[in-house]
Amino acid sequence: MRRAALILGGLFAFAATWAGCSQNAVTVPIRSLERSGKAAFLCVRSHQPDAPGLPLDQCHAVSPALAVDNFIAPHVISLVTQTTRGEVAVVDVTASGVVDLDPSVPGFNFLPVGAQPTDVVATPGSSAAFVSVADPNRSGIFGIATAHLFPEQNGGRGPTLASLPACGL
Repeated sequence: MRRAALILGGLFAFAATWAGCSQNAVTVPIRSLERSGKAAFLCVRSHQPDAPGLPLDQCHAVSPALAVDNFIAPHVISLVTQTTRGEVAVVDVTASGVVDLDPSVPGFNFLPVGAQPTDVVATPGSSAAFVSVADPNRSGIFGIATAHLFPEQNGGRGPTLASLPACGL
């Protein structure tokens, strides 16, 4: 009887340690496009910094969609303002996916441009885009060069707000 109680107590202690190890998984929300505003489109020849953009009419629909790093044909890239977070999302329309500008951080990371981005326009040759912001502390226009838009062009990270040329208003 004492032996049975000892075995039962051991099983209970063993079960208690396993119960202590189980825990609910923490779900981390993955940021995606939310409260999107204005958009501008660029035609990008490749992710190489020395490859300039192309006029938008030189980008053609390719079927099936190409991978983000497959540049057998130019890619149509959309820059979309994210009004809630003060960022600009980079969407590869040809590859049907959002570009993560900082792969070292979980989720999709966008280009910070300051509070309240109001508009975005692209140059006709897709060499750059310009984003206007209505930040009460720092209103202005930021330039985004196509040659420095992707993480591969900047040592694994997208451009930062401090690296963008700006014009204060």
